[in-house]
Parts: sequence; structure tokens; C-alpha cells
Amino acid sequence: MLNDSICVLPKAGEPVKAALIMLHGYGANGDDLISMAPVLQQQNPHLAVYAPNAPTQMGHDSYRWYSVDELADETAFEQFGYVEKLMCRAKDQISLVNSFIDLIKEKHGLQDNDIALMGFSQGGLLALMTGLTRASFLNCLIGCSAVPLELNNALTLPEVLSRPNTLLTHGEDDDRVPLVGMEMTENTLKNLDVAVTTHIVPGMGHDIDMSSVLAISEFLRVHTSTK
Repeated sequence: MLNDSICVLPKAGEPVKAALIMLHGYGANGDDLISMAPVLQQQNPHLAVYAPNAPTQMGHDSYRWYSVDELADETAFEQFGYVEKLMCRAKDQISLVNSFIDLIKEKHGLQDNDIALMGFSQGGLLALMTGLTRASFLNCLIGCSAVPLELNNALTLPEVLSRPNTLLTHGEDDDRVPLVGMEMTENTLKNLDVAVTTHIVPGMGHDIDMSSVLAISEFLRVHTSTK
């Protein structure tokens, strides 16, 4: 079970009406993402934000959801089977993320449509795959500089059970996951009849800048349910 201790709850006295779960990237940790919680809560004051560490520790404060090919560069996504290989590895972690979603639901008395799921890079792919294959609709999905998603042996059409509204953010100058990867994901989601919003940042690399944080905040404000 993932640890739920890396979190920012609403201000004292404010009830939790929704939750955002954020999955960090390769070699990072939950603290990398949780720092954006105060900005997100400005427009979403009833939002609880969680950013668990991935299950596999690589070093001091360094974790991963699944292994990657260390020597691969941005051209690797053009190679046949590379995306499918990463998706197979992500798929092995979906049950872990689903268990964490259920933990947060029980903790705050929430429903699936009160939960938003976000991820960065390899966490972005995992977030998208989890949300699409979960039997009940999550409120929305957010992929930031996410590893590409496509239909293949790792994600077949019958496995797609939900189609939550989705936001994709990406930098035009991303040299880890090129912009064409986001375009691949966007096309895949649209072909699945998923409503997709994109936020592309000129000059940004493999990152989440303030304009992306504000776009995420607004997306949550529009889509996250309140009671």
C-alpha cells in the first residue's frame, strides 16, 4: 500500500469535498509535486492533495513506478514496440494506484467522481492507464509531459472502461518525451471519445511551469465535483 503521508489538506475548518492524487516521475518523489498544492487550492479550497512516493526506491529520496531504459532518448518513442513496452510495465502498477484511490475515498468519504488523478512523465502514463481502465469514472485525468499512450497489447479497447475528461500539458522543447508523444496520446484519447484539453508551453522542456499549474488549477475548478 502506498503511503498517504505526503499530502496537503484544506485549511482548518474546510471539509474535504474532492481529492487530487499526483504520481511523480522517474527518479523523483512526492515532494516534487506536492509543492503546487497551495496554488491548486486557491481555486479549489475543498481539495485534498496527495502525492505518494512510488513503490521502488532507487536512492535517497528517489523512486520509480516502473523501470525505463536509461540510455533511451527522445527518438526511442519512434521505435516500434517501445511505447508498448513501457505501457506493459505501467500496467503492473495499476492495481497499486487503484488501492490508493480506494484508501483516499474511504478516508474522506468520497466517491470515484470526487477523485482527480494526475501524473508527470512515467507517472502521467500510469495515471491515464489507471483512469481509463477503472470500472467507475474518476472525475478527471491530468497528464503532464506524460509518456505516450496508445492502444496495443498493453491497453486493448475492451479494457477501456471509463472515459474521464482529460488535460494534457507539455513543453514544446521537451527532450525527454517529445511533443509528438503528447500528440499521440491526444489522438488515442480522442479516438476513444475522451474529451481532451491540451496546454502546450513554448520553450518549456520536461517540466511543469506555472502556466501549467494554473491550467491544472482551472481544469480542476471546472471539472472536480463538489457536494
